[in-house]
Amino acid sequence: MEYKFYQTYIKLLDDDFNFRKSRELTEFEKKLKHGKFRSFLLSKIGANFNTITLIEKIMRSGMLRPQRLIIDTDDFYIACDMLTNTYYICYKYLMMIDIDFYKSDIQGKGITSTEDNQQDDTLRLFQNDVHEHPDHCWTLYRTRGGIHAFLNSKSYAYSSEESCNLMLRLGSDFNYVVYSYLRGWCVRLNRKQKEEFVKVEFMCKVGDVSLERTDLTRLVNSHLKLIESFKYEDPCSMYGV
Repeated sequence: MEYKFYQTYIKLLDDDFNFRKSRELTEFEKKLKHGKFRSFLLSKIGANFNTITLIEKIMRSGMLRPQRLIIDTDDFYIACDMLTNTYYICYKYLMMIDIDFYKSDIQGKGITSTEDNQQDDTLRLFQNDVHEHPDHCWTLYRTRGGIHAFLNSKSYAYSSEESCNLMLRLGSDFNYVVYSYLRGWCVRLNRKQKEEFVKVEFMCKVGDVSLERTDLTRLVNSHLKLIESFKYEDPCSMYGV
């Protein structure tokens, strides 16, 4: 079978297998398997591209689980993580930034405590971004736990230093940045255990809407349609609100 974008996931499997059979993990690498140690490391050296490249091979193994591929195209694929029953779409060129308000540290961006303040402060981050990058136009959606922001005016390579730094500057969840660096930008389509339905509410656009690209806007809209399609699937067991 010839895969399209999903071939990159197959390659991750091969790379991880070859990495694990090539040598034993160092004691430091074994410690990196534990989230508390990674959090300690981030508190010492910060969340940056060097940190991502330091831990990505260790985090990769935890991400590579049995999958059921549903749709595979050049620009995205849709699959189900069978271990957690998570249906998701993974984009190759469409950047999505995941900001979680329920987590205590939003990448040191000075985000304040209440959700209203968190939302306002996050919005200012994106307004500052389009001031610095006039070619950026974002579409923001409010989720149950925070904000999903799609960049629909410009494409990036998901594994580039530039894209990772941009995500970190805008307060994306660090683990999500690492996983995006490895495989592309993923969006969950079915609900979690505590959700009745997936909450995705249009919030606003930030930037010059005349710059929106039709192909990227189409991909943004596709996830809304797919959330509706997977509305009655059994919930996933992913961590989080």
